[in-house]
Parts: sequence; structure tokens; C-alpha cells
Amino acid sequence: MLSDHVDVHGLVTVITGASSGIGLTAAHHLAKQGAILVVADQDNSAVAEAVKKITAATPGVSILGSDCNLTSWEEQAELFDNVKTLFGRVDIVLAFSNASNSGQSFLSPPISYEPRKPDLAVLDNSFSGTLYTINLALHYFRTQEPLHERGHKGTVLVGFVDNAETTDLLREASREGVLALVRAFKTAAENSNARLNGITVNAVFTKSDANDVMLEKLETAVVNRSINGQILEA
Repeated sequence: MLSDHVDVHGLVTVITGASSGIGLTAAHHLAKQGAILVVADQDNSAVAEAVKKITAATPGVSILGSDCNLTSWEEQAELFDNVKTLFGRVDIVLAFSNASNSGQSFLSPPISYEPRKPDLAVLDNSFSGTLYTINLALHYFRTQEPLHERGHKGTVLVGFVDNAETTDLLREASREGVLALVRAFKTAAENSNARLNGITVNAVFTKSDANDVMLEKLETAVVNRSINGQILEA
């Protein structure tokens, strides 16, 4: 009987938002499992530092670092195309969002407040970037051969850092939008013989390099074939 769990050893794994926080933690964890890693983020020096840390912690790991403006469709499309060219396929995609507060107050503005155009960078960094990642991941899953006899072609995990202390309107809107993408793309993932899950992580967990609860939830969402369209909390 085939296992209900995917062995990530040797699987090509793209992680966006991988230079810090839960993205970096996930990269460390999957490196130890033997995954082939492509770590991508916006800051080239931060990506290089992440690759250095992961390589030092897991000697012999197969890893590639790539700077990529995750708010750009064109740059993400180029990232996925490069991965396909180099490795022949894309097996797992982890899209992590750690949107900062926008610093804008719309709900309780002061009396002297003059309306100004909202800065939507928070939405671009998390919601739009995640939408691009999911879209591209499912495209490559659809066009490649299955991983094994059951026909499974790939897994997407969307992650978001959940800060209960914030009342930032745009950040909260971004969070709800990202989680809505998981639910909205569930059927599309199934039709692509793939899975799409989400995970929300308490902000306090991002202060350390590892957290047992978070890693347990992450591993469940990634490797358990029976889970699709679910949002796990850690």
C-alpha cells in the first residue's frame, strides 16, 4: 500500500520569502529532509546570507538562491521558468508572506486628517505576490508528469505571519485575502492533481529559528496527501 505521505527527499522545492522568519525556518527544515531548495526573496544580500546559513547547518544540501521581486509577475515567471530549465520540474512551492504594517490609519483618523491615496505596498507584497506564486505553481504542476503512481503532481503551501496585536487595516485585509486564495484555488489545485494549503503562524514564533508546533503543522500541510484546501494554525 502506498503511503499517504510524500517523501520530500530529492523534490524540487521553491520557497518565496525565504530569507527570514518562517520562510527561512521552513528552508532549514526541508534541507534536513533532503529537498532540493530554491530560496527566493527580494533582497539579494539577504538571500545570499540565507543560503550561507542553510549550507552551514546542512552540509551537502542542494540549494540555489535567487533574488526576485515577488510583487512582479514578470520576475516570478522568470524564476519559475529558470527552475524548470535547471531541474526539469517543480514539486513543492512554499509562499510565505510577512507583510509589515502600512503605517496608515483609516479607521480612526485625527480630526485634522487630510485624505490621501492609500499606499498599497502591503497588498502588493503579500496578496498580489502570493496570487502570482499560486498561479505559476499550478501552471507548472499541470504541465508535468506525476510524482508517483497516485498521479500527484505537486503541493503549494501559503504561509502568513499572524500578529494579533496589530489593527492595521491594510495588513489585515491582506491576511484575509491571502487565506481566501487558499479556499478559492482549492478546486483548481485538485483539477491539476495538486494540493494547496495554508498556514498562519503566530508572530512570536518568527523570533526563533525553530518551533516544534509550527514545523509539525508545516510538515503536515506539505506531506500529507489527504489534506487540501485547509488552513492550519500554529
